[in-house]
Amino acid sequence: MKNLFKISVYIVLLAIFILSVIKISDNNLPENSDKIVHFVMYFFCAGAFYLLKAKHYLFCAIGYGLLIEIIQYFLPWRSFSFGDIIANSLGALFFFAVARLYFEKQK
Repeated sequence: MKNLFKISVYIVLLAIFILSVIKISDNNLPENSDKIVHFVMYFFCAGAFYLLKAKHYLFCAIGYGLLIEIIQYFLPWRSFSFGDIIANSLGALFFFAVARLYFEKQK
């Protein structure tokens, strides 16, 4: 059961990676609406690293987002964006705040 749990957490991280590098068609969404998606994805990314008991899960999530943005720089159908890095980091920071307030008070 423990292995199944870890596998599901790794699937979340893999899904974030795949969604970040695939070609997505422009569907006329409002400008910068993707920042909400980035925020939510990296909230869950930080949660995944937290569940994997990564010692510095906040930095793991922010680093993962930065790495993916660097990869996107080299993909002709994606682009590097400082706005995405900020949205990713804010999502991870929000999880960190929730974890501090909720999870760690229960210990």
